[in-house]
Amino acid sequence: MDVSELTYETFAPLQGDRFRLNVAEYANIEAELTAVECLPSSGQNSELAPESNPSFYLVFRFPADGPNFNQGVFPLQHDTLGNLEIFLVPIKPDEQGRNYEAVFNRA
Repeated sequence: MDVSELTYETFAPLQGDRFRLNVAEYANIEAELTAVECLPSSGQNSELAPESNPSFYLVFRFPADGPNFNQGVFPLQHDTLGNLEIFLVPIKPDEQGRNYEAVFNRA
């Protein structure tokens, strides 16, 4: 699936699902999709974007003892969505694992 086809509605029902990182040195490490959130509209109003294709972000949690990689495009695999290439940025880890964020800006 092409990344430009991905929407908030694509991911919202998948919160809690597992995605597999598909990189040789990190083969088959799983990440949980822990957050799927709309971003505020880019207009003068700071309310959540009401349009049919809002900007949104995802948070993936990898195991605490899992990879600690820099930001970049990574191949993720999901049972329903198939293979995806998503730009991930490390964010603050929590007691359950290492968190990475992907932002989809539709402005």
